[in-house]
Amino acid sequence: MNKRFFRCLLLTLVCLAAPVLVQAYDFWVDGICYNILSFEDRTCEVTHNGSNSYQNFVDVPSTVDYNGRTYRVLGIGDRAFYGCRNLEDLTIAEGVTYIGANAFSQLRNITSLTLPTSLDSIASNAFSNNSDLSSLTLKGQSVVLDDYAFSSCTGLKTLSVKGNIRRIGEGCFDHCSSLAAMTIPSGVETIGENAFLCCYALTAFKVSADNAFFMAKGGVLFDKQQATLVAFPNGKEGSYVIPSGVTTIADGAFAGSKLLTKLTIPGSVSVIGFAAFNRCQSLTNIINLAVLPQEVRDDTFATYGKLHVLSSSKSAYRADEVWSRFTIMGDAVDTTPAAFAADDDIRITSHSGVLQVVGIPTGAILSVCDVQGKLLWQSAVQSGSAHVALPAGSVYIIKVHDKTFKFKI
Repeated sequence: MNKRFFRCLLLTLVCLAAPVLVQAYDFWVDGICYNILSFEDRTCEVTHNGSNSYQNFVDVPSTVDYNGRTYRVLGIGDRAFYGCRNLEDLTIAEGVTYIGANAFSQLRNITSLTLPTSLDSIASNAFSNNSDLSSLTLKGQSVVLDDYAFSSCTGLKTLSVKGNIRRIGEGCFDHCSSLAAMTIPSGVETIGENAFLCCYALTAFKVSADNAFFMAKGGVLFDKQQATLVAFPNGKEGSYVIPSGVTTIADGAFAGSKLLTKLTIPGSVSVIGFAAFNRCQSLTNIINLAVLPQEVRDDTFATYGKLHVLSSSKSAYRADEVWSRFTIMGDAVDTTPAAFAADDDIRITSHSGVLQVVGIPTGAILSVCDVQGKLLWQSAVQSGSAHVALPAGSVYIIKVHDKTFKFKI
């Protein structure tokens, strides 16, 4: 009994000590490796072959036969062709629905690529750092482009969207420095931060008229209500005046605009996102018409030149930790037409979308509602006056203590 036990124990230890060979894929056909996703559904995906070497020409099929079964090829897995420098020609058949993270990153010889109609998602960094890729055609009807999907494709000049895009992720076309034209299709719902950072050949955005979320004005990208400035094309040079009524400059909105030299910020802007003017090294003149300085971070600006503000606001900007780094000049003049209303001691004006209420009794509640009665802003006022940034072009109900005003900005 003891001998038998020890023999079994010895055999077990030998088996445990033996090297275990793990195959990185389930099967391969015509030089392409696959993993089975479901035996029942007979689906599979293209996978990595254990090295970074594939044949020069790869045709990813819609179906593949193995062991008497036909499998549908649903996608191309993470890092499937990562770093395959010898790959020169790539075809992806209809039926493939996704491309995984880094699947075709770090290639060198692919110059033109057409992706199938069936494709609905391209994961992060899927085609990043493909410097020779110059022409890209997207045919999917509702494609999600994940973060940095085509970042650092420095040779990409032509992007043709034959279908539609639902999402453009953060940094999606970051450092696509040759991309000269970009039309936001009708289906785009979200655009991530720095999606077009360092696209130095891009001088103007265009947006499909059917898009419900975005619009372009003067080649600059805004949300549909034109309340948020989403992205400024990095190739646009000279001076720029942000339209009155814009309330928010998005994170990184102007980042990489190295040819921008002068900017006018209307009084309606109350929010400036982080790194909004990063890498804007030529921006040496800013006119800021906001009565009170917006809260900004250390990474907001690349350089600190001259800052022109309203004379009455000069001390407020000098007291701010970041704005005070500029050479502040109180010579700005707000030429935006002002709205006006008054009742005894209370006076209401608006410039560039900023509502100013003065003569408020100390401690009184100031409320701003839309015409449907929805409360937009409310605060107890201690200083006798208040400034509220609101989108222009709308009518507001303003309540001060026991008085009510109907006011259009």
